[in-house]
Amino acid sequence: MRARSASEDDTDEIARLVVGDAAQASTVALMRLFDLNQVAEALELTRIMTASTESWRSMVIAEGSDGQPIGLVQVGEAFAALTPEVLEFARRVYGENYQEILGPRLAAMALVQAHYPANCLLVAEIHVDLAHRGMGIGRALLDVAVEQALAEGHNLLGLQTLTNNPSRGAFEAWGFVVTETRTDDEFEKYTGATGYHMMLRQL
Repeated sequence: MRARSASEDDTDEIARLVVGDAAQASTVALMRLFDLNQVAEALELTRIMTASTESWRSMVIAEGSDGQPIGLVQVGEAFAALTPEVLEFARRVYGENYQEILGPRLAAMALVQAHYPANCLLVAEIHVDLAHRGMGIGRALLDVAVEQALAEGHNLLGLQTLTNNPSRGAFEAWGFVVTETRTDDEFEKYTGATGYHMMLRQL
C-alpha cells in the first residue's frame, strides 16, 4: 500500500470509496436521509459535495500495487456545507420545494452531532474498498491520522460513527472508546440509525 495526498482528479474515486457497498450503514443512512432511490444518486451527491467543498484537500488516498485507490482517510472537520452545487442537486432531485424536504432532515442530523474537545483531531472519514478489507489498510490509514495529530500537538484522536455501524468493533480494536452517544427520534426516522457514537483515542 502507498499513501498519497488526494487531488481534485480523485473526486470520482473518493465518491466510490465513501459510498462503497450499498448495504453499509453509512450509505443506507445517507440515502434515507436525503431520500435517494438509487446508489447512482448517492455517488453523484458525494461527488458534488467533495468537489464543491474541496474536502479532497484534507484526504489521504491509499493505493494498491496497481496504483488504484483502495482506501481513504479525511482528517479535520467534515465539509458538509450546502454549497450552490449541492442545492442545485437538491432542486433537481426534490423539485422547487427542496428546502421544505431538506430542512427537517438536516435539523435532525444537527441534533446528533458530537462536540469534540479542543485538543482532539477529528477523523472525518475513513473508508476501505470492500475487496480490500481485512488487510490492515484501515489501520494503516489511521496511522496516517495519528502521525498528523501528533505533529500538530493533539493528544486525542476522535471520530463519529452511526450507532448501527458494525465497524465500531474495529474502531475499538484500534483503541477508540465511546465517550458520548447522541440519539434523536427524528434522526432515526430519516436514517434508520438511532444516532451517533462519539469515540476518542488517547495518543
